Amino acid sequence: MGRPAYDMSDFTSRYEPGHPAADASGYVQYPNVNTLIETMDMREAQRTYEANLNVVTVTRQMLGRTLDILRG
Repeated sequence: MGRPAYDMSDFTSRYEPGHPAADASGYVQYPNVNTLIETMDMREAQRTYEANLNVVTVTRQMLGRTLDILRG
């Protein structure tokens, strides 16, 4: 897994002169968030977390069995 790539694309500008957030030219800048990409990133993070949790669980079980063998 590499380093995260940050989206450096420009904000979306729309001409809405009556909007309270409009600049002097009448344009409002909206975020450049793509919900599809954000959803896929969230799912990837969830799967990675679950995989890491499974590694910890299996390691714990193996250590427990090793201790049982050594005691027996």
